[in-house]
Amino acid sequence: TYLYTEKINRNFGIGIRYGDSAHWFPIEYDQWYTLEFDFLWSDDEDGQLKFAVDESDPILFKGKNMHNKYQHYLKIGMYRHPKIQSSNNIKFRALFIN
Repeated sequence: TYLYTEKINRNFGIGIRYGDSAHWFPIEYDQWYTLEFDFLWSDDEDGQLKFAVDESDPILFKGKNMHNKYQHYLKIGMYRHPKIQSSNNIKFRALFIN
């Protein structure tokens, strides 16, 4: 599962990919958004993710989201190829992990 930003037809947005499924949301630059992730971790097909942007109706993704029964984890940050030279920022405000 991963979240990414991209431009599609001059519209900036964020996409989320979960297995073979994906969804894209248009967003504006320099605006705060509330992203909500609700995971049911599983190494079987009963795993799921509910994802919402700014209290929109959640998108439900289903299927395996762990490779094995070893502890699972969530990584948050900017990950990209070291040859990308542009300066980018991700700002977090009021991050809650339960």
